[in-house]
Amino acid sequence: KLETRIARAVAAGWDEDDVRRRIARQITDAQRLEAADVVFNNDGTPDELRNQVVSWWHDYRARGYKLA
Repeated sequence: KLETRIARAVAAGWDEDDVRRRIARQITDAQRLEAADVVFNNDGTPDELRNQVVSWWHDYRARGYKLA
């Protein structure tokens, strides 16, 4: 996952060393997961991610939640 993030940033034009330094200063993935209400796996295709989001959104709405 870390290498995927780095590869995507480098492909977008960022310097790899700069990306690694920035990531090192951020909270860990474990801390992100602990703090998150919802987590989407972004290691697949854009369609797979979209399907996860749409599925979550339908479930969220079915429970009667609304945007603030």
